Amino acid sequence: MWPLKKTVMKPGEPTIDYDRFGNEIIRPGVPVEVNVVGWEVTRSTEGDPDSILRTVDELQIFAPPGTFAASDVVTLPDGGEWNIEGNPIDSTNGPWWNPGLVIFRAKKVDG
Repeated sequence: MWPLKKTVMKPGEPTIDYDRFGNEIIRPGVPVEVNVVGWEVTRSTEGDPDSILRTVDELQIFAPPGTFAASDVVTLPDGGEWNIEGNPIDSTNGPWWNPGLVIFRAKKVDG
């Protein structure tokens, strides 16, 4: 398969802990490094003209299927955070074409 040279961070699995009264405490997971083939900022669109932050950046990440879930927040090496949105784009067309990768779409986290 392709050499997965690019590394991004995704949230780890949360852990459940209990305090001394038996109340459940959910702690966020430790971020996990994930290898991907690459990514690109595909476009920036203008949103609400009345908003101060009206530009929305969109990103595509090329990775093996199942790498990210629809609610993951991905951190790129430059520190930028992106929300994965929806299901990945799968280009497996017919029995003779399987690229082995899918495209995950993400939008920039406001900040």
